[in-house]
Amino acid sequence: MQIKRTPSSTSVSSARSAGSPREADGHEGNVPVDDAVRISGGASCGVSSPTASAARCSCGPVCVCSAGPGAQGGSHARSATAACALAGGTAGVAVSLMSAAAPQPADLTARLKALLPEHPFVISAEKVVELQRRLGIDRAALLQALVPVAREYARPPISNYQVGAAGLGKSGNIYLGVNLEFGGNALNQTVHGEQFTVANALRNGEERLEMLAVSAAPCGHCRQWLNEVNGGSDLMILTPSSPPTPLRELLPASFGPGDLGVTGGLLTHQMNSLQGRPPASGDDEALDAAALEAARASYAPYSHSPSGVAVRLSDATVLSGRYAENAAFNPSLSPLQAALVELVAQGRRYDDIAHVVLVEKAGAPASQQAATRALLDAVQPQARFDVRLADQA
Repeated sequence: MQIKRTPSSTSVSSARSAGSPREADGHEGNVPVDDAVRISGGASCGVSSPTASAARCSCGPVCVCSAGPGAQGGSHARSATAACALAGGTAGVAVSLMSAAAPQPADLTARLKALLPEHPFVISAEKVVELQRRLGIDRAALLQALVPVAREYARPPISNYQVGAAGLGKSGNIYLGVNLEFGGNALNQTVHGEQFTVANALRNGEERLEMLAVSAAPCGHCRQWLNEVNGGSDLMILTPSSPPTPLRELLPASFGPGDLGVTGGLLTHQMNSLQGRPPASGDDEALDAAALEAARASYAPYSHSPSGVAVRLSDATVLSGRYAENAAFNPSLSPLQAALVELVAQGRRYDDIAHVVLVEKAGAPASQQAATRALLDAVQPQARFDVRLADQA
């Protein structure tokens, strides 16, 4: 993408005092912005309305398309008047100019990877601010730049189709997600990238997601999954080919927690009153206790069948996973699937699993025993597997 300027009497020098970032634009003083300021490159909007163009054009939020409907090429003109109206003032124009001069996606991904640890599945709010400053981009652009970084960690041995996702939490933290497939097992054991992101946020105590960037538009399965999340209808979805869109527009006539009388939703605090039974000789009491805590924190408002697992790795590391239910039943996330999310986020191998304990409520109408055994047999059949029952406290 390339910016071309011709002399003009219009400027946005006042934008500097309006709080616009100075880094990464490479320009000092006044920046002329009128009909002579053009961005060339990229796809045509295919619309002539400034408002529609601002929503759909890949050039940025203040683009005013100069091409007619269906026009080929991709030349766009931006006027100071329309740009300021759409972007909310001269500061918005300056930011848009800075974004247009920002690094291209491949270069941005390389720079971003150099600033992140090897397994960056949780990026703190403080680190997010630092990355924005050093790269000269906003949070939405950062989320989208993280998607190809996440995709490299996907494990899809069946489809070989890698999905990456990045979610911004209310806390300011960013959570990455990838798809997981398990060869030799039923496809319904697959963990979608959006499910991974939510489970990752859940295990780190996040209360709400505000934006989610995905490498492709979420499938119907994932739209239903995201609708379960606390405040899910307002969640903004970012994909490479579409403008930011709230989930409610992607899932019309939705069915969710409110339809079944459930307030809050997934990511809200849960505490199931469960009491573990006395351990038998040879039980791994620490692992049992970790699985019981996961079951107490699980989200099962429809079946009332809380459950959780704890996984001991070969080096004695303990991971856990909690059951996460959905109003539509499918998609729900089993406790072992949730534990594998943590395992992948830590960069560990399935072969590292040595012992798994599942805790579920005695007499519950839904059981995770068969699904857990089947998934464990697919990823590490040599691992020990025990089931513990807990009573309503």
